[in-house]
Amino acid sequence: MRRRQIVTTVLSALGATVFTAAAAAAYPACVSRTLTPSPALTNTYESCVLDEQVLLNNLYHAGLRPPYVAVPANGHYGPLTAGDVGRFNRRWLGTDAGVTYSRTWDELCKQNQAHGFRGDYWRTAGCNLVPAGA
Repeated sequence: MRRRQIVTTVLSALGATVFTAAAAAAYPACVSRTLTPSPALTNTYESCVLDEQVLLNNLYHAGLRPPYVAVPANGHYGPLTAGDVGRFNRRWLGTDAGVTYSRTWDELCKQNQAHGFRGDYWRTAGCNLVPAGA
């Protein structure tokens, strides 16, 4: 415990932002967010959109196409991302919506894990928080 206090004190002194586990839990994971195509998401970088784009591209590169197309992993929810999400939803969830719902995240996480993709983007999206069999 003393070591953690020293490390936290040093990082704080250096100007780093230090999050405790409780504070980190207050910031919801991407898997709990609904992403809808909008001018705000098209014109603004969003880290959850980048996570989603990488997860979609993982499946594309694993050979699961059609319906996948590789989208630019740029963090902007533009028409290519919305189209890829719509095709993903159609194949796995039976809906054509280009909206990322919690069910979309659950299936994206499940399919990425099934194909061996459990890296940084999988974790930062919160896929490690999705219950098994979700």
